[in-house]
Amino acid sequence: MSHLWNCPTDWEARGRARDDAEFDLRYGGGRYDYRNPYDCDEANDAYQREYRREAERLEEERAMERAAERRREEARQEEEYWMRQAEQEAQQRADEDAYWAEQEEMALQSAQAVGEFAAALSPNQSDAEGVDK
Repeated sequence: MSHLWNCPTDWEARGRARDDAEFDLRYGGGRYDYRNPYDCDEANDAYQREYRREAERLEEERAMERAAERRREEARQEEEYWMRQAEQEAQQRADEDAYWAEQEEMALQSAQAVGEFAAALSPNQSDAEGVDK
């Protein structure tokens, strides 16, 4: 076909191609068919070039957005992991502190019991020693 007087300019064809590509990507995922929307070759060629260029640009943009979202999600998960690790370490320290406090209390109670036992034995030993003398 040749260029007709009523064919759109390259600028108009490229504008429609950008709009169609954005619409397809946003709503249809490329399911619409715009192979030859015009009755002249020049406008169709301009349309096809611009449609492919815009579709690739938009897809790259979406891929970058998905990659950025993945990185944000990975960072969030990593932060969550380290927060759980810190909480577990704090809990472990608290458990160890409680264990050692309990051990110290038991040691004091044992020492007191030994002291009381020794004190209870002391008067009897002195009586027994006094008898032997």
